[in-house]
Order: sequence, then C-alpha cells, then structure tokens
Amino acid sequence: MKTQNKFLPNDQVVPGQYNKALEYIDAVKKKMKRSGLTTKAINEFLKFAAGKKPTSINCPANFLLSEPNAPLGGGPGGLTFHPAEMKGMVKKGESSANDFIAALNPADITWA
Repeated sequence: MKTQNKFLPNDQVVPGQYNKALEYIDAVKKKMKRSGLTTKAINEFLKFAAGKKPTSINCPANFLLSEPNAPLGGGPGGLTFHPAEMKGMVKKGESSANDFIAALNPADITWA
C-alpha cells in the first residue's frame, strides 16, 4: 500500500533517487556477472577508496507512506493550538496509522 504524500513531495525525492542508484548498481553487477566476471572482480571494480564509500546501505529502502484519510484540523498547517482540538487530531492520526498498519502486506514489513 503506497500513497502519494500531497504535502511534502520533496521529502521523497532524495530517497527515491538513492533507491534508483542502488537498483542501477545492482543491475550493473548482474550484467557484469553475466559477462563472465567473478564476484571478486566485480567487487574490486566497484570498490571505493577507504572512507569514500557513498553509502553503507546496500539495498533499496522500502518506503511506506501514509497520511490521514481526512484533514486533521488545527487551522492552517495544524498550527492553531486548541488543547481539545489537538487531542482530537492525535486520535485521528492514531486511528489512521492503525488502519494503515493493519492493511500492510506482511512482505512489505522490513522493520521487524
């Protein structure tokens, strides 16, 4: 279950590019392997100088984006502070998060 975050689309740009880069590197490795290179040789080609490794993560992250089903309230940007309304906003957010988590495919859960 993936939804488009309407409010902060730029927050998804860098992680998305990062995932695409990791997928590209994986595709290059597979192509090198099919051409007859050994795993050791492939790793040597893609080895970075000490301290220059671009990432310690070696597989794309699985992003699950969720947002409330309806506006939470709280005025523009949810910044109007009314204690009772804020408590209602928290309850709406918790309910939406619980619904989202309950609907997840177990294969999509990687944080366990």
